[in-house]
Amino acid sequence: VHEKCLREWQWAVIGGPNESRALRCSVCDSSFKCGFLGLPEKTPVSEGLWVRSAALFVLVLFAALVLLRICDDSDSGHLQAKELREGMLLVATDRIGTGFFFQSVVLLVEHSTLGAKGYVLNKSPASGLVKAGEMLGGPVAMGSHLATICLGSLPRSTGAGGAKEVAQGVWWQEAPCDGQF
Repeated sequence: VHEKCLREWQWAVIGGPNESRALRCSVCDSSFKCGFLGLPEKTPVSEGLWVRSAALFVLVLFAALVLLRICDDSDSGHLQAKELREGMLLVATDRIGTGFFFQSVVLLVEHSTLGAKGYVLNKSPASGLVKAGEMLGGPVAMGSHLATICLGSLPRSTGAGGAKEVAQGVWWQEAPCDGQF
């Protein structure tokens, strides 16, 4: 074997899935003495260092994940999703810098393990075609339905009529809206 040819072959194999064949003999498993000159022999000491380094990395990674979980569960003043309930107002934080929910206040009208539904209270419709008290919208999800939503006080004569009280004095109903309150 020509040393120059061996080096070219080794460089071609390095970085591939079987790169060890460029460094070690596949018959006796010893390092090549030519080609890559000065490669360290594979010793039990270096293998032990690699195992210890990997174990230390896994330990540090585990500790970081535990610390992240502790910080996430800390009493930071933010509600966890399981603590949300209908009738609550969700106020966008300054972390939402753009988009539909930028500086939004959302009235949560439904919340369960299956999902949540809320209505943005502080945004006006883009066009003048929508009557007062009427907003087109729906869940923020692919393939979801659109609904016409009326928010307002109920006339005393009609009673609840299918409307749901989500907070004291706040009722909502998914139905066509005539714009009257």
